[in-house]
Amino acid sequence: KPFFTMLWTFQTHYPYYPAGRHVNYGTGNHSLEKYLNALRQADETIMEITAQLKKENLLESTLIVVMGDHGEAFGRHGQTTHAAGIFEENLHIPLLFINPGLFNGEQIDVPGGISDVAPSILSVLNKPAPAVWQGENLFSENRRKRVYFFSPYSDYLFGFREDNYKFIFNATDNTFDLYDLKNDPVESTNIADKQPEYVKQAKMHLQSWMQYQSIYMDTLLKEIKKP
Repeated sequence: KPFFTMLWTFQTHYPYYPAGRHVNYGTGNHSLEKYLNALRQADETIMEITAQLKKENLLESTLIVVMGDHGEAFGRHGQTTHAAGIFEENLHIPLLFINPGLFNGEQIDVPGGISDVAPSILSVLNKPAPAVWQGENLFSENRRKRVYFFSPYSDYLFGFREDNYKFIFNATDNTFDLYDLKNDPVESTNIADKQPEYVKQAKMHLQSWMQYQSIYMDTLLKEIKKP
């Protein structure tokens, strides 16, 4: 019969909970060592699940999706753990689709968001995504090229990724950052002052997205409050 299950590998969450044997990765950072060992154990768990599915002749008919819900910082940009910023170490997460009959190690470089995962799963299952969903199929060639994100946990941070450009607006202190991730993957050089026209357009894109989301959430909340 069809089945669905979810496994949350909580040991990779701060302050990190590795168990069993410890591997020394030579980073010199105690927290990072714990995190890497927790990641290794999560990988081993996924291997065990895959092996069991294969043993029961279920691997070919099962879609395994492995993903993170946020990144993790270990000192870059003066931050640790997560949620304090929207740099790549905060946002970049793993996403793996595993099925030996459908995939063979291919990689897709198109930026996406967590909201795109569910529509992508439904596309693999040949099922339509609900129209109310904002996410899009990651496998579609016609999907949007701009992906938005925000974080309200320190300053109010908003931004988007478009091709190789990463734009960040700090609404708390009214500052703008622009990074070229192709030439500056660690986001060390803010080039906003060198791209004034792009920044101008980026502000408009971000304002439109923020307004749209505000209306969208107000509409949802009104539906929830209906008797």
